Amino acid sequence: MTMMEEEDASTVCTYPDSIAGDEENAMRDEETSTTKKKSDSSPPLICGRKRWNVIASAVVGVAALIAILLLVFINSVKTPGCVLPSPNFPTSTHTHQTPMHPEAPELLPVRIPIDRCFDVQWSPPGHPVLDAWLLDVPYGDRQSGDRNGYYAFAKDADGGMMIFVRKSTDGSIVRVFERVEVEVISDEVLLFNGEPALDIPGGGYGTLIKAPSITAGNADGSWATQSYEDAEMSMEEWLLKHFSDENATPAPSP
Repeated sequence: MTMMEEEDASTVCTYPDSIAGDEENAMRDEETSTTKKKSDSSPPLICGRKRWNVIASAVVGVAALIAILLLVFINSVKTPGCVLPSPNFPTSTHTHQTPMHPEAPELLPVRIPIDRCFDVQWSPPGHPVLDAWLLDVPYGDRQSGDRNGYYAFAKDADGGMMIFVRKSTDGSIVRVFERVEVEVISDEVLLFNGEPALDIPGGGYGTLIKAPSITAGNADGSWATQSYEDAEMSMEEWLLKHFSDENATPAPSP
């Protein structure tokens, strides 16, 4: 074999190895590139899922917080005399069933049957139409075991502020409200707030008196009324007109 032939043979032997190495390197680079692309594309998918999980958790948390705040709000406003239809009565600031002091003034000559006087839920301002519902025992008289007799009013020692009381059949007198404030009046009804205070929804413990011209009992109702400030008749005159002691008789105990 000549020297030239030997060189050609050597070239033929090494050339395929170079090509094979290049092909292997190319395949290795392609696999590395594909793996890198896959690894580069995975994090956004994972991050996207995490982001939606965080958003979903935040939405659930906000919804739970709103529900709690709503329950707190509802419980805070469901009180006597307010406009909500479900009663929730707070502790009164005055003592219930306190016997009247011996030196207290005499009662007004009126007798209001117990089936004509009720704690109510109502719709302030209550005029020109008063809507009243959920009629119940006057708030300050709810600790009475045997509620009998009749309701009446007395003036305080200064002869000004009215005191709302119940006189039992045994002659004892129970203070129901130490102070009252009339809100609306008509020939059929009179609505006053017991223990008037700004921190009580509705301005106090709304109490309704039904005149003899309408049916007694705790049925809901709506009546045309006017503001007490615009009325021509005083509370005392209204009571004497409808519940004069000469004409009224106490209702039997419920």
